[in-house]
Amino acid sequence: MTDNKTNDKSGVLITGPYNAVAPQHVDHKYFMKTIAKIMKRPLFLPPVPAFLIKAVLGEMSDVILKGSRVSSVKITRAGFQFVFNSLYDALDDIVNDD
Repeated sequence: MTDNKTNDKSGVLITGPYNAVAPQHVDHKYFMKTIAKIMKRPLFLPPVPAFLIKAVLGEMSDVILKGSRVSSVKITRAGFQFVFNSLYDALDDIVNDD
């Protein structure tokens, strides 16, 4: 998130806080499955009870268990264009950099 005053490509002044997040909502399980698929590796996610994750991480457990729902609408409306619109495409570009 940033609150700097900057100009977008059109030269329009944009101000206020903006969330620097991708448009696709992703939870931890989906993230790990996507990485395994791209790397062509098996994935073993042992079932860890939610109460145990909550006990260890407290409020931060929601990020692991549910993901974080942060909107990218404001930054998109300001003219920002994502190079990759999906997690798979972004990770594939990083891992399989040809």
